[in-house]
Amino acid sequence: MLKRSGSVTMAAALAMTVAITGCSQGGGKQDANSESAANGEKAKEEVVLKLWSADSAWDGADSPGMQVIKAFNEKYKGQIRVEAKYAPWESHNTAVQAAFASGGEPDVFQLPLGSQISDYVSKQLIQPITGLVSDNWKGQFYEGSFQEGVNQFDGKIYAWPVTGPSLSYMLFYNKDVLKNAGLEPRAPKTWDELREMAQKVTAQGKGDVYGITFGGGTPARFTQLTVAGFAVGASKGESPFDGFNFREGKYDLDSKAWLDSVNFFLTLKKDGSFLPSSFMLKTTEAEALFAEGKAAFLLNGRWGLSNLKGLNPNLNFGSAYTPTPDGSVPKYGYTLAVPERAYVVAKNTKHAKEVGILIEEAIASKEFYNIFMKQGISLTPMPAVNADESNYPFPELKEFVNVHNEAWVLGPDPIARNPELVPVSNKIGNLVQDKMKPNTGEVLQMILNGKATNVESILKEHSDKMNKNLQDAVNKAKADGAKVDMKDFHFPEWDGSSNYKEVK
Repeated sequence: MLKRSGSVTMAAALAMTVAITGCSQGGGKQDANSESAANGEKAKEEVVLKLWSADSAWDGADSPGMQVIKAFNEKYKGQIRVEAKYAPWESHNTAVQAAFASGGEPDVFQLPLGSQISDYVSKQLIQPITGLVSDNWKGQFYEGSFQEGVNQFDGKIYAWPVTGPSLSYMLFYNKDVLKNAGLEPRAPKTWDELREMAQKVTAQGKGDVYGITFGGGTPARFTQLTVAGFAVGASKGESPFDGFNFREGKYDLDSKAWLDSVNFFLTLKKDGSFLPSSFMLKTTEAEALFAEGKAAFLLNGRWGLSNLKGLNPNLNFGSAYTPTPDGSVPKYGYTLAVPERAYVVAKNTKHAKEVGILIEEAIASKEFYNIFMKQGISLTPMPAVNADESNYPFPELKEFVNVHNEAWVLGPDPIARNPELVPVSNKIGNLVQDKMKPNTGEVLQMILNGKATNVESILKEHSDKMNKNLQDAVNKAKADGAKVDMKDFHFPEWDGSSNYKEVK
């Protein structure tokens, strides 16, 4: 997959109880299917569907997934019964592979890690859900949720987004820590404000409380996201994804925005404003220390919201986007149509009609996402669900939603424009190039930990290396017969500050 802002597994679900009543609002074919199944067809044997997931939204009887399956089974008792199984990714991956080898694959399953929808389509292992669900079902999702070459092929939909738009670049602020330091309990808008507030908190903390913390230990990807939060905002839409500039069609880690961002980080470190252990902390450890009041600010992603509430339900905190040099609102590009970790339908299922009912009325329904939203995990791929404040389990979620609405924009997707780029993406480890050693996150860790000092030359060398690696992968794909070109990554028509519209 190419880099997407958002793509990530869900946090562990908290208990909520919701009963699903009635059918989906969709019309057409799906309504007919639902009515047929609900009324039953004389003396038909109960249809048993198998569903396998590795997503934590299915972990436990009180999870959103298991709740919706329980309600679905009650509604269609004697007609359709779903046997849902959750397993951690490692076990899930092995089970899916073994099931296909033996011919016992489940009816619906989540793709194993490292797999892409296109691979399963080309091998004829899965079937489209177009025709199994109603026409109205698709209209419930955000614009850009279904893209040709990503989760749609030959005009037929094979999968849907699991979650909604997700910001990986966020700032959480502890209101009580700020008040105790004599500061207004709000998020800073500019880099200078952040620096000044962090310095004051650190001075008042006297070695016990600091201005800022973040998960600077492993995995290195979190360090990259943290620095990117500043760099993307500093670029004013010119480089909306962390490290790749779609307007120029190349990596620009040596750009002014990135150099300024890394140097700003080093300035904060020199000030002594970081909790000293931040450069070694795991993300969960940084969240715990922030929740304990050991830092005023936490640099993190959207997953921090539910994690912090789980650690301390009474924590007095807020969320914001990462500050920018001039205080302007940053614009973060996202895509919702993702090629991996999706739920798909097995080609050989004997119960396609019933699977369609399951998708529309349960696992990809408004009812499911209402339950999911009430967990405070993240946003959903259905805008109506996200806008419904009755779904907000705690007041902090309203600010969280507003931050997302202000800062996100639908970005371009090279694979959606040219599906033949898939082997290029696979070869380099997504546009982030996580297969490269050292990768971007590791390079940034070396700089921030003081193991590399010439920031400009190091970032230029790494950026050049990534551009060459991408060019080599494109050349290799060409040699293998793919119709690809470096121009496929170039979107000069996009302004970076508004939703991308494909140029026809």
